Amino acid sequence: MLAMNKKTATVVTLGVWIAALASAAALAYVVNRAPRWADTAGHVATPAALAPAAEARAEPASEWPSVLYVPTITIVGHVHRTVASTPARPPATDIADMSCMDWRGLDIGSGRVQVCQ
Repeated sequence: MLAMNKKTATVVTLGVWIAALASAAALAYVVNRAPRWADTAGHVATPAALAPAAEARAEPASEWPSVLYVPTITIVGHVHRTVASTPARPPATDIADMSCMDWRGLDIGSGRVQVCQ
């Protein structure tokens, strides 16, 4: 680890605090600003379709409904399942067929163990 003197540690700490405060200020700005509508370059609007929207903005705020009703939508998705082949496991070998060393005591704790191959 790199050793730091008191001045370097203070400068690094001050930099981290300034970055944190700047991040909090940016977050507060983004959260509290007026909502922006998405770009509608792909949509063609006719003057007749724009007229009700212009009239709606002219209404005073007291006449706006207090509840916004959104029509129900259904999202449909399809799951594409792939069949993964699992490799076959070799059959388990019986302990009688293995070559085992003698029993020995554990290095840590009490008990005995036998190593087989």
